[in-house]
Formats: sequence, structure tokens, C-alpha cells
Amino acid sequence: TAMRSSLPPGAVGANPAIIPNMVISQSGVLDLRQAYERFIGGYAVPSLLGSSQGGRVDPAKFPSTSPYEMLPTKSKLVLLHPEEDKAVPLEMSERFHRRAEETGCDCTLEKIPGEGHFHFLDDDTRSRHLTMAYLQQFLEPDASEKHRKKEEDKGMKAFIAA
Repeated sequence: TAMRSSLPPGAVGANPAIIPNMVISQSGVLDLRQAYERFIGGYAVPSLLGSSQGGRVDPAKFPSTSPYEMLPTKSKLVLLHPEEDKAVPLEMSERFHRRAEETGCDCTLEKIPGEGHFHFLDDDTRSRHLTMAYLQQFLEPDASEKHRKKEEDKGMKAFIAA
């Protein structure tokens, strides 16, 4: 939804009624063309874009479906990506971050050391704590900043008790 505001008039999904203020990407597949070409996620991209298993994807679909190709966006973007992610390469978020900044987007990239793709699912991980901290910051900006500063002073052991 955040990227749909960049679609041309008449395209499916163009002119969304709601544009999110903030999007948090957790190890996101942010470039569908690159994921398809490198077979990241197996058949996930062809399936998402309507091809049967092993089917070809029409390259004309990428400009209106791939977040990387749909930049810029008006939404604040927060990219959280564990450095040990074996499912989605960190390089995908780094590349997206560079392009987002080049196109004038408000985009933050947080690289999370020592964790992998599925650490977002565990309550007591930095991946989960960062996600919760950004959500809290969005929902309660003053309270979150005070909490974050307090946790940073403790050596960043945790951002939020989940």
C-alpha cells in the first residue's frame, strides 16, 4: 500500500485511499525482480505474480509490483535486517536503502548483528525488540524516545519488554 501512490493512474491499486505513515520491513524481499532472478524464496515471486510453479514472470509486472522499482514513497520506511539472514540477503535491504535515499525517501536501515531471518518471531531477540521500539515510537513518540534512551544507557540489552 505504501508504494501504490507511485502507480500511474488507471493501474490496479493506483490512488490508494490510505497511505501508511510508516512501514517496517522485517528482512523484506524489497526487489522482486532481483529475488526472481536469483531465485530468492524459491517460487514465491512467480506465485505472488500469478505464475504457476516453474512458470515465467512477465518482466512488465515488476515496475508495478516491486517496492524497489516503485520508489519513491511518502511513507517513512524502516528496514530491519539481521546480518546473519540466510533466506533474504542483507544486500537487498542495503541496496533498497541506497535507492530510497537517492529518491528522497525518509528511510532508516537497522542492521541487526548475530541474528537470522526468523529471529523476529522470538520474543527475546534484538530483532523483535527493535520492531516493537519502532512501533512504540510511532504510536507514542515521546514515551518511546525516553524508553529507547534509557535502554541505550543500559547497554542496549533490550529495547522493550515484549
